Amino acid sequence: MTEASARIPIAAAVAERAPGYRWILLWRWPLRLTHWVSAACILVLCVTGFYIGNPYFSTWGEASAHFLMGWARFIHFTAAAIIVGAMILRVYWLFAGGRYASWRALLPVRGRDWGNLAKTVKYYFMVKQEEAPHYLGHHPLQQLSYTAIYALVIVHVVTGFAMYGMSNPGGIIFTVFAWVGPLFGGIQNARFWHHILTWVLVWFIPLHVYLAFRADVVDREGEMSSIFSGGRFVRTDVRFEDGLGLAALGQLRTDWSFDPPPSLVDGGTWGMNLLHEIEDAERVLLVDAINADRSPGTLIVLERDELPRFFAMKLSPHQIDMKEVLAVAELRGTLPDQTVAIGLQPERIELSTELSEAVRDGVTSLLARIIGQLEDWGHRADPLT
Repeated sequence: MTEASARIPIAAAVAERAPGYRWILLWRWPLRLTHWVSAACILVLCVTGFYIGNPYFSTWGEASAHFLMGWARFIHFTAAAIIVGAMILRVYWLFAGGRYASWRALLPVRGRDWGNLAKTVKYYFMVKQEEAPHYLGHHPLQQLSYTAIYALVIVHVVTGFAMYGMSNPGGIIFTVFAWVGPLFGGIQNARFWHHILTWVLVWFIPLHVYLAFRADVVDREGEMSSIFSGGRFVRTDVRFEDGLGLAALGQLRTDWSFDPPPSLVDGGTWGMNLLHEIEDAERVLLVDAINADRSPGTLIVLERDELPRFFAMKLSPHQIDMKEVLAVAELRGTLPDQTVAIGLQPERIELSTELSEAVRDGVTSLLARIIGQLEDWGHRADPLT
């Protein structure tokens, strides 16, 4: 699905001015906030950290007169505290975020992602680029590298606070991180690795920025701008098996008009924030690939009383965010009585450059069933062409 153009004006503008593309919201504000706060903090930490380790300039006069090193340390530790707060928010968003921000999309935990890793690496080495897998969110190489960077930052934070605690032996920070020194074979070894890992960050940042700009130039899908706007452009000729609902709703929006118009919301990016949307609605129509162990392309319609038995499995084979939202609404007694799920049985669950033939052939019947359901609910449908 895509959000209604009234809610995201840029989506409507893209549909009107760039018919070969569609705009998809991927990163909501908590993720973008933690990204830029962390980026700023890492820059400050690198500059002040290198100065603390080896002062590259000095000032005249007594140290007490200018307190330069004291300010460097204060700014360094303040930035460290801020980045810890950003990390806490990011961990929360791994569970509360939508499909593309969840831990399932960030961490390389799925077998197919490891299988696609080699193809992604070949793509960057310009080898068999036509075989590269298409991901709306993080592709396998990004998943692996970002996970490694998160682990690196955790080691940075732990070793940093261990050294900070040395300024007040017996204090709470010293006590909490007293195990770090022995783990590294001494506090000087911890300081050494703290310094070395800083250089890893220094090498990673320009590579990360370069590859982001390269993706914008080569793929022309706005990947770099997505961390500012929250969304990216996707070519309409690129299809994803887990984008069935998005493709169907995209056709409804461009090929049909409804009176009164229904609200179209991207359930894949909202996560648990979708709960209040469902609870405030009089009726809910869910559109997605539905894994019901049927023949590929089979049209599946689940009425309100049939949904609970699917709560124990994935309603969609690609993510469980929607299942969790529906289950919470059911427990709270706020799931609308008129709730219907309509979808097709997928042939495969891995991402691909197009819908499988069986699913593609079933899209017409899927659209017809959606339109029929909306008309039954009082939304008159008229074709635009």
